[in-house]
Amino acid sequence: MALHRDNGNIYIKNSSKRINIHKDDDDYRVLVHLMRLATEAYNVTYEKFKNAAKENNIDLCI
Repeated sequence: MALHRDNGNIYIKNSSKRINIHKDDDDYRVLVHLMRLATEAYNVTYEKFKNAAKENNIDLCI
């Protein structure tokens, strides 16, 4: 999953979920959405690396 920024909107590539980050300077509720997107992206990346480590018999706890 990749994040993409376009004209003040942040969305997941190949997705129509958009967040307008410029609508109000004092509205920090948008940070919840940004953190959710960042967490989802991290989880996908973590799973890919974890699966690659299992497939290649790599001990990540050294």
